[in-house]
Amino acid sequence: MAMDKGKGRVLSLALGLLLSVFFCTFPRAHAATTVSAGFNQGAAIEPSGTLFTWGNNATGQLGNGTTTSSTTPVQLGTTWSAVAAGNGFTAAIKSNGTLWTWGSNTAGQLGNGTTVSSVIPVQVGGLSTWAAVAAGSEFAVALQSNGTLWSWGNNTTGQLGNGTTASTDSPVQVESATNWKAVTAGSNFALAIRSNGTLWSWGSNISGQFGNGTTANSTTPVQVGSLSAWAAAAAGSDFTVALQSNGTLWAWGDNTTGQLGNGTTASTDSPAQIGSAADWVAVAAGVNHAAAIKSNGTLWSWGNNATGQLGNGTTMNSTTPVQVGGATNWVAVAAGNGFTVAMQSDGSIWTWGNNSTGQLGDGTTTNTDVPVKVDLPGGTGATGGGRGGGSCFIATAAYGSILDPHVAALRRFRDKHLITNATGRALVAFYYRHSPPPAEFITRHDCLRTLTRWTLTPVVYGMEHPWLSCLPLVLGLGLAAIRLKKRKGR
Repeated sequence: MAMDKGKGRVLSLALGLLLSVFFCTFPRAHAATTVSAGFNQGAAIEPSGTLFTWGNNATGQLGNGTTTSSTTPVQLGTTWSAVAAGNGFTAAIKSNGTLWTWGSNTAGQLGNGTTVSSVIPVQVGGLSTWAAVAAGSEFAVALQSNGTLWSWGNNTTGQLGNGTTASTDSPVQVESATNWKAVTAGSNFALAIRSNGTLWSWGSNISGQFGNGTTANSTTPVQVGSLSAWAAAAAGSDFTVALQSNGTLWAWGDNTTGQLGNGTTASTDSPAQIGSAADWVAVAAGVNHAAAIKSNGTLWSWGNNATGQLGNGTTMNSTTPVQVGGATNWVAVAAGNGFTVAMQSDGSIWTWGNNSTGQLGDGTTTNTDVPVKVDLPGGTGATGGGRGGGSCFIATAAYGSILDPHVAALRRFRDKHLITNATGRALVAFYYRHSPPPAEFITRHDCLRTLTRWTLTPVVYGMEHPWLSCLPLVLGLGLAAIRLKKRKGR
């Protein structure tokens, strides 16, 4: 009997784990995306934690021990959870919460207490509590799990946000707040969102990229308006694109090539809405172009298109969003210097635009104005491509948006309990290979979406409030005890 109970407990645990994996994908919520585009290099992480980099490597930004550029992805180990490609350097977080950097270090942007460049990853301090990182031109900003924000590197325009213009080769705290939840870095400025939904910016503001109605620089965070509804933000060279929780998209700053997407080329120092759509779910900003994904899985881009970075088959600039092909399964996107990297729901990675240093990763140095596939060597995906994106396919199909609180709860469970161990990561990888088709099928049938929501909601509630999950068991044991007592009293 004891053996049967033990087997039952193990089986229940296994089924619970599989159920959790079934409804949520890899990678972690603390990663802005698992595809990243730097100034002239790309990066991606697949569900096993394998990190790949490609493109320009003149300063060692690929991290593979050389300064030889690569037109195809090179592998950097299997324990990574987040990556941010900057200008000539790269930063990434491992699954154990440690932070590593490599590449150019002339301004201390590697954060390791030196200004010596490195062609291999070097650790930033000894902490294992890093949760997110963003890389700018010669500086980086990172978030710790306790909600504090830290920065290092070039600080000539106050982009470190610590009240000074003194550069530093070690992390310094951005104010004393402990409620930061997301961060993004542009060329010489940064933005971050607090847990209350307010948006803040600091550093260079020469083109109004702060969005606070001025063009004055600031060495400390200044709030963007008074709204507390910001869900995501992306910093470009001198402009910003941000998403509100209601699904609307806004932009401000430099607009000389139409990168604000509002139908004009007039710059603005205050948020201007991009169209009237309220179904945007993800956004990315490059040097002078931007891209965003809608809840229906379509991908759109706008701004400079001189090298085909808009991916619409032309090299004509656009002041309003234009669709990238006809695919409806895009889940993540990143924008760099004249090129774009994006991921589809089957885990495949696609790139387009400038390819002068191999930053498209397709084995050539030929520009392209339409998406081309990047094959990740040794990838675990069904098509050999990498995995990632932070989107929960089935949950997103059921609830209609990756911004839905239920989807966010499932991702948190994945991050805290599944990807922290080899078994969980293997199950997540299995899910990634098999979940996209049923997710797409669910999307097309309202009755299945409703049924999936009914199934998911109690699971989500149980994960968010574990003690309530025990109530049925407690009630069952109580009823059993009452019945047993009645029987003995007969």
